[in-house]
Amino acid sequence: MNGMPAPQPRPWLAAAPGYRSGSTTATPEGRLASNESPAAPAWVARAAPDLADLDVHRYPDARVEDLRSAIAGAAGVDPAEVVVGNGSDELIHLLVQAYAAYTGGIVTATPGYALYPLCARRLGATVTEVPLTGWRHDLDAMAEVPADLAFVANPHNPTGTVVDPDALARFAARAAARAVVVDEAYVDFTTGPRLDTVALAVREPRVVVVRTFSKAHALAGLRVGYLIAHRDIAAQIERLRLPFSVSAPAQRLGVLALAHAAETAERVREIVTTRERLVTVLRSAGLEVVDSQSNFVLVLTPDSERLLTRLAEAGIAARPGRDLGVPDAVRITVPSPVGLERLAAAL
Repeated sequence: MNGMPAPQPRPWLAAAPGYRSGSTTATPEGRLASNESPAAPAWVARAAPDLADLDVHRYPDARVEDLRSAIAGAAGVDPAEVVVGNGSDELIHLLVQAYAAYTGGIVTATPGYALYPLCARRLGATVTEVPLTGWRHDLDAMAEVPADLAFVANPHNPTGTVVDPDALARFAARAAARAVVVDEAYVDFTTGPRLDTVALAVREPRVVVVRTFSKAHALAGLRVGYLIAHRDIAAQIERLRLPFSVSAPAQRLGVLALAHAAETAERVREIVTTRERLVTVLRSAGLEVVDSQSNFVLVLTPDSERLLTRLAEAGIAARPGRDLGVPDAVRITVPSPVGLERLAAAL
């Protein structure tokens, strides 16, 4: 209007990759691209009275006190060792911002969760990506990288594989990285022995555990995640977190989710059972499947486009491996029993 040129973004933005989410165009039973729960928790339908007294005209509790205390109680830690965020993605971003931005670096596995390198590159940090071996983390190679943060997704995304507990403990002790972030978004779906990462994190300032309400709790739409760390680390991240980033409804529903732990445990058992049935269906169709301890499976096939098309024709959207760094693969979320029947028919 005044002849001044329009503002131009910083040069780095042109090369910054965006995040590609999974397709939402399928039928409700066929939305198998984003590792969501096949259904909302039953208790949510009964939660309206618990939300009636929310002062939605007021800002939410900036320190998320009630939910922090509930998480701490469930995890057996002090509230000062917990930070709640707008999804675990916000907390991952804050960790990179606090400890690696501009002059630092991270190390992570490839293929892996896209947000780790995405956050790092947007914040001017260097990224070292160590290839998986046998679809698992090469912790020996990662341990040699002198980064500021080492990210270990356990179970891993997009493979669903897990790290041996003893190997993870050794990695946390010897890694050249200044801090190790263990992303446990899918940990509830594991059936084998686990390292007590929470006890390790509150004891060791160089270990941080990140978890979410999106997967086992089936509350992806709320965007609630949390980290557990030594209180000094937690205090630094809490200082950096933007105020009011967790909405009042999300805080209230997060507390209610923890109060319905038995329902969550039953949901997880059902998903694990359906996961085994899904693997049987896929392998019976002649497909190779990576052994998974998550709520999804990775199908290895040189004809991934044909498989995706076949599923799409049946109203099923799976995640193309090309979006995940695995071109000859398709990632499929564990469906509902009805969704599994539809998938089996499509194959």
